Amino acid sequence: MANLEELKRRLYKRGEGFLERGRFPDLSKKDFKKEFEESPKAQFIKKINLRKFMNFKVLFLILAAVVAIALILFSNVFDFQNIDLKIEGEKSIKSGEKVLWNVTVSNKNKKDIHEAALVFSIPDILRERVNMGTLKSGEIVKHEFESVIFGGRGKNFEARAVFEYKPEGSSSIFAKESLFSFVIAQSPVTVSFLMPDEARANGKLNFEVKYFSQSDSRLENLFLKIDYPANFEYKSSDKKPAEANSLWFLGNLNSGEEGSIKVFGNLKDLVSGVSSFGVSIGFEDGDKLLILDESLQAITSRSPYLGIDILPKGEEKYIASIGEEIPFLVNWKNNLPETVEDAFVEVFIDGEAADLNSIRVRDGSFISGEKKIIWNSSSNKDFEKISPGGSGFVGFSLKIKKDLTLKTGQKPVLKLKAYFKSGKEIPGFESNVVFGEDEIEVPISSIIQFSAKGFYFESSLQNTGPLPPKVGKETTYSIVWSLANPLNNIKNVVVKSTLPPYSSFKEVFMPASADIVFDKNTGIIEWRVGTLEAGTGFLKPALSLFFQVGVIPSTTHIGFAPQIISAAEATGIDSITEKILSASQNEITTDLRDDPQIDFSQKTVVE
Repeated sequence: MANLEELKRRLYKRGEGFLERGRFPDLSKKDFKKEFEESPKAQFIKKINLRKFMNFKVLFLILAAVVAIALILFSNVFDFQNIDLKIEGEKSIKSGEKVLWNVTVSNKNKKDIHEAALVFSIPDILRERVNMGTLKSGEIVKHEFESVIFGGRGKNFEARAVFEYKPEGSSSIFAKESLFSFVIAQSPVTVSFLMPDEARANGKLNFEVKYFSQSDSRLENLFLKIDYPANFEYKSSDKKPAEANSLWFLGNLNSGEEGSIKVFGNLKDLVSGVSSFGVSIGFEDGDKLLILDESLQAITSRSPYLGIDILPKGEEKYIASIGEEIPFLVNWKNNLPETVEDAFVEVFIDGEAADLNSIRVRDGSFISGEKKIIWNSSSNKDFEKISPGGSGFVGFSLKIKKDLTLKTGQKPVLKLKAYFKSGKEIPGFESNVVFGEDEIEVPISSIIQFSAKGFYFESSLQNTGPLPPKVGKETTYSIVWSLANPLNNIKNVVVKSTLPPYSSFKEVFMPASADIVFDKNTGIIEWRVGTLEAGTGFLKPALSLFFQVGVIPSTTHIGFAPQIISAAEATGIDSITEKILSASQNEITTDLRDDPQIDFSQKTVVE
């Protein structure tokens, strides 16, 4: 402090100087580093830096260790991408020949895989599973699969291989998939349509199916199948079909040989306007066809110039019965852009099913010699001039014969054919055949003729008990059920009825071979006939069942004729038309109206 005061005094003193500082100090020779390092601050910083260096070194060593461990661990980790699955085979094949596929599985992992299995499949053709067990690391396994492939030219297929496995040390199942597409490029036999691209609806449509052998050897036992659209009505063909008017047996076809089938029918109207036909050729295998080739053909249906439709009972499809009276509507329409003058409609009746004496016509005439019904402008003013788009209908009715009989092999049908024509040439259509046409077949079903009668005296079975029936006493009666069938076989025929609680089935019946069942809990009695043959009751005796029922009246029945058996019903199915048939009869009481020997006093219950 004294030095500081002395310095201040000298600074402000007149004439004072500072000559003792004659030169500047030499700073370049001063050791600042040593001076700094030796300071406390320098020592502290030095410690901090040393500590950072040591921490970095430790961290580096830890990271290096982690990387080393990771490299060791991950070198044994399972990589799913290292499982290879590959399908090899022909991309283009020939229909009907054996095809081979090679499937290769590779395990490129450093670990084994266990419980390995290979599944090879082609939808609806092949599915095969191969258990492979364990695949070692680096192992490659190949499996071969084979099958005969059927189908038409251009048909595509897809084979699928699925490899299932468990990686070593894992409890889970993993899978890898591979797909392989191929196509049928050739066929030993070809099939195709010869058909117009369009046709008039409700008109005739005739077409041809052609087939040709490209095989080097003979093809044996070939079948050809045609799939018709819903609006095509088959009429006939130049070769007899083997089944359902759609399957033909061609037999053998030599190399280079060809053939054809001509089909004749009608193309009905269709809302969409497009109808698709299909044809296939191949070998029959049970109820299916092993296809060697197939073809599709689309045809456009155009509206007919003049439209006409025959509708039994106003319906497109109808099944008639013997003796039935059927009303028919005949709809007509002018689809031309021109007026039709002096038009007329004709309906021809074909076959023997119709009772010609029963025909009734409205606003028209029936010409019996030609079996033809006709409507024209003289009987129906609507036909004088029909504007474009004009439409209407005419009608008639007829009965199916009651005594209709058929030759062996015939199907009972009523055939009708209708025409709608113009009486004058139509401008712009002079060179065209302009008319409308329709043809229908109405299937005729048989009927079940069923009778149920009760007897005491007039019976093949001996009855006992008091007459008139008495309260608490049993009287037995004979029930007779009879069946007849004039036309087609009727299948699944059953007759059913019910006995009241005071009646009992006596287990007496004839013929002894009859299948008759009685349920005591419900009282239902059932005669299981089975098939009722055509002509039963007409060409041969009716089918009858006699059985005995016991009746024990109660006091509530005094003065009345109680029920012996309830109303009975016979049911079955026409074997040709598949129509469900039925017939019924009323209950039978102790009144016994069918027994001529019973007296009035013997009918009602007494005490």
